[in-house]
Amino acid sequence: MTIAHTQLSATDKAFRVEGYEKIDYSLLCVDGVFDLHNPQLAESYRSFGRCLAVIDANVERLYGSLLRNYFKYYELDLTVFPITITEPNKSIDTSAKCL
Repeated sequence: MTIAHTQLSATDKAFRVEGYEKIDYSLLCVDGVFDLHNPQLAESYRSFGRCLAVIDANVERLYGSLLRNYFKYYELDLTVFPITITEPNKSIDTSAKCL
């Protein structure tokens, strides 16, 4: 969930803009997350009917088939976006590519 807050004040000769965006989310660690008998991950996407997975290319290589089989089993559309996320790749250009 994101909430943008802004505040504007002005005088005859100047103005001031103050703003920030609060980002609030939780991360949940789940043992056996891709176990077909564990619906926990699928249920978190059920209301959307789909999932976008932005995933490190090495993680995708190791677990991509488990991820795809899991979402297929639960009949949820899945788009996988593998990306190399090493330190040199952490840039505005990489962020723009993800977006």
